[in-house]
Amino acid sequence: MSFQPSSMDDSSEANESDGRLRRQQFLQIPGYEIHYKIGSGGMATVYRASQRSLGRDVAIKVLRWESDDDDQFVQRFKKEGRILAQLLHANIVTIYDVGISEDKKLFLSIEYLTGGTLADRIKLGLSFDSAIQIVKAIASALGYAHERGIVHRDVKPSNIMFRHNGTPVLTDFGVARVVESKTAHTMEGLTVGSPGYMSPEQAMGESATLQSDLYSLGVVFYEMLAGQRLYQAENPISVAMKHLHSPIPKLPQQYAYLQPVLNKLLAKKSADRYRNTREFLDALDVVVPSDTETQPKATGNFEDLGLLEFTTGKFRSLLANRKSRLPIVITIFGIIVLLVVIFYMLSRKFTDQPEIRPAVKPIDSLEPAQRIQQVATLLKLAEAQRRIGLLAGDSKEDNAEATYRQVLTLESENAQALAGLETVADEYARRARQQLAANALPEGLKQIELGLAAFPQHRELLRLRQDVEGRMTAIRLQKAREEEQRRSQLQAEQFLEQARSDFQEGLLEVSLVHIEQGLLAVPDHPDLLTLREQVKARLVEQQRQAAAEQRRREEEARRQAEEAKRRQQEAGRYLAQAVEAQRKGEYAASGSLIEKGLDAVPNHVELLRLRETVRAQLVEEQRRQAEQAKREQDIKTLLQQAEVHWRAKRLTAPAGNNAEAAYRQVLKLDERNTEAQAGLERIAGEYLQQARQRQSAGALQESLGLIDQGLAVVPDQKELLRLRQEVEHGIAEAKARQEREATRRLQAEQFLAQARSRFKEGALEISLAHIEQGLLAVPDQPDLLALREQVKAQIAEQARQQAEVIKRQQEEGARRQAAEVERQRAEQARQQAEALKRQQEEEARRQAAEAEQRKVEQAQRRQEADQWLVRAVELRRKGDPAASLQQIDKGLALAPDHEGLTRLRQEVNAEIAAQQRQQAEREQREREIASLLEQADTHVQAWRLTTPAGNNAQETYQQVLKLDAGNAQAQAGLKRIAEGYLQLAQKRRAAGALQDSLTFIEKGLEVVPKHAELLRLRETVRAEESAAQQRQEQQRQEQQKQDQQRQEQQKQDQQRQEQQKQDQQRKLEQQRQEAQRLDQQRKLEQQRQEQRRLEQQQRLDQQRKLEQQRQEQRRLDQQRRWERQQEKQRLLEQRKLEQQR
Repeated sequence: MSFQPSSMDDSSEANESDGRLRRQQFLQIPGYEIHYKIGSGGMATVYRASQRSLGRDVAIKVLRWESDDDDQFVQRFKKEGRILAQLLHANIVTIYDVGISEDKKLFLSIEYLTGGTLADRIKLGLSFDSAIQIVKAIASALGYAHERGIVHRDVKPSNIMFRHNGTPVLTDFGVARVVESKTAHTMEGLTVGSPGYMSPEQAMGESATLQSDLYSLGVVFYEMLAGQRLYQAENPISVAMKHLHSPIPKLPQQYAYLQPVLNKLLAKKSADRYRNTREFLDALDVVVPSDTETQPKATGNFEDLGLLEFTTGKFRSLLANRKSRLPIVITIFGIIVLLVVIFYMLSRKFTDQPEIRPAVKPIDSLEPAQRIQQVATLLKLAEAQRRIGLLAGDSKEDNAEATYRQVLTLESENAQALAGLETVADEYARRARQQLAANALPEGLKQIELGLAAFPQHRELLRLRQDVEGRMTAIRLQKAREEEQRRSQLQAEQFLEQARSDFQEGLLEVSLVHIEQGLLAVPDHPDLLTLREQVKARLVEQQRQAAAEQRRREEEARRQAEEAKRRQQEAGRYLAQAVEAQRKGEYAASGSLIEKGLDAVPNHVELLRLRETVRAQLVEEQRRQAEQAKREQDIKTLLQQAEVHWRAKRLTAPAGNNAEAAYRQVLKLDERNTEAQAGLERIAGEYLQQARQRQSAGALQESLGLIDQGLAVVPDQKELLRLRQEVEHGIAEAKARQEREATRRLQAEQFLAQARSRFKEGALEISLAHIEQGLLAVPDQPDLLALREQVKAQIAEQARQQAEVIKRQQEEGARRQAAEVERQRAEQARQQAEALKRQQEEEARRQAAEAEQRKVEQAQRRQEADQWLVRAVELRRKGDPAASLQQIDKGLALAPDHEGLTRLRQEVNAEIAAQQRQQAEREQREREIASLLEQADTHVQAWRLTTPAGNNAQETYQQVLKLDAGNAQAQAGLKRIAEGYLQLAQKRRAAGALQDSLTFIEKGLEVVPKHAELLRLRETVRAEESAAQQRQEQQRQEQQKQDQQRQEQQKQDQQRQEQQKQDQQRKLEQQRQEAQRLDQQRKLEQQRQEQRRLEQQQRLDQQRKLEQQRQEQRRLDQQRRWERQQEKQRLLEQRKLEQQR
């Protein structure tokens, strides 16, 4: 449990006097007595307390939040109590109680540890045995927790404490995690752990595993052995990045045999580490036998343990390195151990009870008696170190000088410490004199510097240093002169070797120059003088031979000129033949003739140029033929594929694997391919045939879909366009017929209802009239037909009943009844005739009214269709094409042949399709923006701000702004990146790294060029950098002045030698100029001869070129005429193909 300790009075009297006041200030927990505050952490405060029932000292850990607060800190606090309650191990802190205080605060009662933290012990220095014992104990504790499914997740030195007997204890399980649990008590997206001891997977935000604890244990193990952090950087992010990518540092040389174990423990990938702590302990036992594990039995407080550790650990290494002084060292070691024990016993008198105090007590808080005792102990320790030879430079802390200076920090005027430092300086002076007597100047100077570091005013050492520096300067000057002579001799030998090599190669003038240069270095060099005479003699002989050779060359030149003329003529003939073959397109024959001409004249300019041209033309012809062959083969393959698709009826689907796609690819390769064009026509014809079949079957909508598919293949296919008009007209007529049929059926249903009502009332004649009217609307209406039969049957039944009545009346009364019956029959016949006449008149009127009604309805429907047209146009103007299309459909239902509605329907359909495309594009753009923003957030979390190229947050946000220039989230993201660079730049500026700060500023301005704070910071940093550069320049100038003063004396010595060398060089230069003048005369004569030959050759070349130009002009004229004829022929063929299409 790592907390910042609060300052406390060490005296028990002060604690007792402040007891009541502190109890009033601290919380009250039943069963416990709070003494004072030990320290505080991020989530809790720890107090020293006593448990009344058992009379034992405990540590009370109290949560800062109220008990009913439901947040992560409360959950972690409760969780720690549950975890610790499960873990009963000697090296894991013990939990006694969990509860709620009187003022409603959560508390945890745990074991009170008085031995301090591992972090404090590392600062004082650990022995190897202690480090091994501690790492094994903590590994055992972690193994015990891992076996119960618990991962600690925050193993570090400040979370490892010690009991009073030195037993290491693992504490602070506040961020531990149960492996099987699916619920984590940490905030989403946060990394749990300390950056300096965090495993790579934790740094990446992944869940911690058992191997994560092993990695953190490895970091602690390294820190115990090396005495420093595994990785150090300016901020936690940089430390985490080092854990991810930096190599594992090397252990000190004496622990190199532990490097393989540490490498496996600190592997970047968790799978490469030890599987568990048992495997690690077994591997450690292999390289570190168990007899090195001596359990320390310290009984004092933590400060005394640190001092004991200092004496035992340091002197063990001293004993290993100084075997020859073994008896003396053992005696002194015993004295020091005795002093430590005495110091410990005295220091116990000043404390009545063990307390948790800061790891290193401030000097000001020591009591006078303690300070005197500690000064006496340190003085005796320093005297012992001085006697065994640990003066100053053997180690960082374990030496007499460091111990004396520690005394001076306690008592700045301590005479014995000051005298001790002077004695150390005397010893170094003695050693320096011995080294100087043995002429070991550098070793002597080293001893002098060590002595002056201990006692800077030591006169003898200052005098010895001045004497040594003077002797070393004289030695350097003598060595410089000897080195100069050696270099001159070596330089002369090198020039001699070069001159001999040039002489053997016949380069006499160059050899003579090298000889003169060598003589400048060593004027009396005998070998150079002898060789100079030989070279001069050979030069005279060479000039005589050169004159004879000149005459021979002139004769050879004349012969070669005649031969060259003959070859030029031969090459000219081959050139003309090659040009003619090229004009005919016979590139291979032309190339053969060119090669023959070049055999005669290899450097013939015209032939070489023509060869390049012919070769390029031949390659181009071959490439064109190859491309044509490949294109024809691809076309053939695509046509075969199209035929296969055609036979399989894959006309336009599936996408990319159908006949239409194959034909389209053919036309991309050859837009005039008639077979592909015919194939597309055939596909359109197939859709036309299928559409006609569906039209004949009455499936007009399916027919219309097939027509659209055909038009997508051949948009201007006239038959399909005509058929589409017919089908659309048929669909409109069918819809109108359906509506008219529905109207008639509705009228028939109304007449049927009226007829049934009259039938129930007994008005049979009226019911029959309604039935007839209904049958006029729908002649085959089954309910009307059935009702008509019922009505006729009822009328017949009434007539039969009437006849029976008349018969009975006839039976009752003679003639009267017969006469009455006759009268009634006549009256009934008359009535029936009148009713039939009325019925016929009414039928005639009904038919006339129906005809008139149809005309009126037709006119009304036309008017209504016009109104629907007006509404549709208005809705389209308002930007609502869907509603406009509904109005158009309603109008066409009334007047299917309405031209205005039909034309407007086509326009609206096209507009809706365009809107749908725009909507789809807008939705696609929104999806892309959402995806890019998610990617950008991922890059920001992974700190990929502007790198790597193509995969960083800046470029992703910029892609979002290309799609949506006003996207606020992308603009905020870019600003957030710039502010991140601003913070980094400010940190680097505060650390003094101005160039790094400018780099971060420039990166931020690349993201947000007008960021005000970045611009202001850039100006400030530039000004600071300029000032720093000016200071550096001033320092550099001062250094240059000092260097110039030191070098001026050397320059004066060199000037005299340089003057002598310059005199000799002038003589050599005069000789070289004379040789050059003679050589230039020879070269001028040769140039005049060569000029005459070239002028003659140029005249011949000009004549030949004029002839070739005339021939080339004639060839070009012929070639242009031939190209014009070919162009005319090609145009004629194109027109023929156009006419055929």
